[in-house]
Amino acid sequence: MCAYTVYQIIDLRLTQNAVAKSMRQIFGIPASPGMVNRLKASVAERCDEMYQAILDKIVAGALVHADETGAPVAGKDAYVWVFANLEEVAFVYSENR
Repeated sequence: MCAYTVYQIIDLRLTQNAVAKSMRQIFGIPASPGMVNRLKASVAERCDEMYQAILDKIVAGALVHADETGAPVAGKDAYVWVFANLEEVAFVYSENR
């Protein structure tokens, strides 16, 4: 269910409400958007060590590509920074530059 949730949110770009609805319709799971949010947060927490390892590899390398783009979040301007080398890529969210 974790993989299904993350796939729908990231790959299919569905809202948490839409993911909860699909869980109810397809699997008969009494899901709510809040439950989907907690599941998503749990997956993110479990992936934190792997994410940090990716950032460490990028920082330790001889080459780093960096870029940032604006992203409106909840009606406010925010930024997403992209850091990459030839093998890894990491995205970093920030509310300011």
